[in-house]
Amino acid sequence: MKTTAKELKNVLSISKVLEHYSVKKGKGKNSYHCPLHDDKNPSLVASDEKQTASCLSQECFKNDDIFTFIMKMESCDFNKALEIAQNIAGISGITNIKLTKIPTMTQIKPIHIQFLKNRGINNIEEIIKFYNLKAWKDYISTDINKETFKFIPINKALKTFTLGKKRSAQIYKSINTLSVNTALNILVVAGEKDTWRVHDSLITELKNNKINDNFVIVSNTAGEGNIPSYFFDEFKNMNISNIYICYDNDKTGKEGNLKVYELAKSIFSEKTNITILLFDENKPQKYDLTDFLNEGNSFSDIFSKLTPYQPKHKEFLNGDFFIALDLIGKPPLIQWIVKDFLPQNIVGAIVATGSTGKSWFLLQLATCISAGIKFMGMETTEPSKVLYINGEEVRDDIHRRLFNIRNHYQNNDHNFKKNEEILNQNLSFLCVNGTNATLKQNEGLFIELQKYILSIRLNFSKIFNFVVF
Repeated sequence: MKTTAKELKNVLSISKVLEHYSVKKGKGKNSYHCPLHDDKNPSLVASDEKQTASCLSQECFKNDDIFTFIMKMESCDFNKALEIAQNIAGISGITNIKLTKIPTMTQIKPIHIQFLKNRGINNIEEIIKFYNLKAWKDYISTDINKETFKFIPINKALKTFTLGKKRSAQIYKSINTLSVNTALNILVVAGEKDTWRVHDSLITELKNNKINDNFVIVSNTAGEGNIPSYFFDEFKNMNISNIYICYDNDKTGKEGNLKVYELAKSIFSEKTNITILLFDENKPQKYDLTDFLNEGNSFSDIFSKLTPYQPKHKEFLNGDFFIALDLIGKPPLIQWIVKDFLPQNIVGAIVATGSTGKSWFLLQLATCISAGIKFMGMETTEPSKVLYINGEEVRDDIHRRLFNIRNHYQNNDHNFKKNEEILNQNLSFLCVNGTNATLKQNEGLFIELQKYILSIRLNFSKIFNFVVF
């Protein structure tokens, strides 16, 4: 009898799922290092009581249950996540593989070569060599990095799985350089198999001398829904002429197109042309670049036949449209920064007349959140990074106030003594007194603020801003 999702939630804890994926534990009870980004300071909070996981740094997970967590780790749909959850729970009848270490792999065999041919790949030897493809049973393994391998089944009854230390959000790419002095073009595609097929088409045109530009084909092993902030990092200092983005013709793919577009726009200058390539509207769901090329199109046709699209209004990209049907069932619990007082993901304001203690109040709040201790008797989450932007006091004023706050908690809260070193790393300040701090009018300050946030490893979209003017 098939186990229902509700039954699985009763027998499988979120911590057990994290253990299955070897997610590194933090010092706190519910503290973990997020597996979807480079997380030196643990930012993942996972509670068995709530059965949810949330990444407080880069929002890789947002109040996600066991199934959504698995879907993001495996880049799969709900049905596959349900099967994997059954396997983790030790319920019989599941066919997907569960290994604790990387198995011994062999050279690609005829049956695997036939799979590549069936996908339309002609330059078999070049693709196998470039991506170091190996064989293991009914799987083709490919390197994601030196310690991580992805196993892609040649049998539809099997499931894709990944083994290694960094399983998700890794960059998977091919580079064909004709000249180091020529500008580079980036093509972002949906997955490893698309990368192979598109690269194969590029090889064919290179052999026929039909390509005069440098191209790099890039994909993300975590799928379109999980684009890491460092996706374009190695290209930042390169001469990038064009960035083309072409994900699958479905809802996830179209959302992924916009996410990559926004990320690229935030990184590259106006000299780089950034374009989404859309398939014809009559194409079916899941239609992708492999399908396009297997219809007889060439690598060059990707750029001449697909429809170029550049969103004009960035604010529309983050719109959240839904209908009442999407809101059926029990609503998610509120995720708190300070329990029953300050929720996550809100824009708030503290308003009062002068000399009533706003600055002291906010500095004490920032201190408690940074150290992960109680604020005025209310529980805070795990220690979080905070940037305190001050428009009135100078550095010495803040030093004197923070000194008094430290003394208070050192004498009254034993948890503060344990977490004071965490506070020292988490709490940052920026004094803008004496400057035009209106970001809309002072573009230079806005740019410097962005740089500063990046330098202290804060996510600009998830920052806790305490601004006192």
